[in-house]
Amino acid sequence: MPSGDARKEGTPDNPVFLTVPASDFSSLCYFLYNVEQYWTFTKTPGEYYLGLLRLASLYQFPEGIAFAKRRIDTDVHMEPYEKLALGIQHNERKWVETSLDYLFLSGANMRDPSPAEADALAKHLWTIANGRQLMATTTRELISTPPRMLVGSADASDWSHSRCDQHSVCIAGIASQWRQVASKLGASITDRSSFSIQLDLGPALRDFKFKRMDPRCRDALIKELTDRADVFHTRIIAAVADKLLLPVM
Repeated sequence: MPSGDARKEGTPDNPVFLTVPASDFSSLCYFLYNVEQYWTFTKTPGEYYLGLLRLASLYQFPEGIAFAKRRIDTDVHMEPYEKLALGIQHNERKWVETSLDYLFLSGANMRDPSPAEADALAKHLWTIANGRQLMATTTRELISTPPRMLVGSADASDWSHSRCDQHSVCIAGIASQWRQVASKLGASITDRSSFSIQLDLGPALRDFKFKRMDPRCRDALIKELTDRADVFHTRIIAAVADKLLLPVM
């Protein structure tokens, strides 16, 4: 039964009209009133958490935002383009970086974005594509010269990773073959889509016949180059994420 002034908003004669999807409002109500979800492990559709995140963000409801983000992390499978767009929208660095890592280094497994995904990332496609190009260029530069401890530097004889019997032989062998090695490694970096490269440094190194090189030095070389690439890839992804997460002016 209506009470008070029937003209007031929120009465049967003058209801509140929501300007949000009914499914999102249902998600918010479920979060507020279904207390059992906090101690049960009932599987909930991912759209519930996405709807809750949208509405909780719209109405600046921090508890709802935090809960939705936690569950999206653990319970919701999303395509990398979709999760990247969501991470940018909600300033969630972890989602942005994990999506970029997948996009940049998935090779043949990574497709170009669908029209809907491209539309969601329209303002950022140039930045993403340039990040992918930087990843490929930097990797090629990193392998253009051998690791310092393998080219006869002052500390080469003390290279603790190898401890081979005749390290000078390994140094000479690598120095004489590196042009071939770099060429082969460079060929292993191929563009697979607008946003992804095929990167097979490890297999390309393992397949190369390092003549006269002690197996211990060979293994250390593979580890050194792989670790070097991983460090720079992490830094590039972090730099691209910084740019994507800049506030819109």
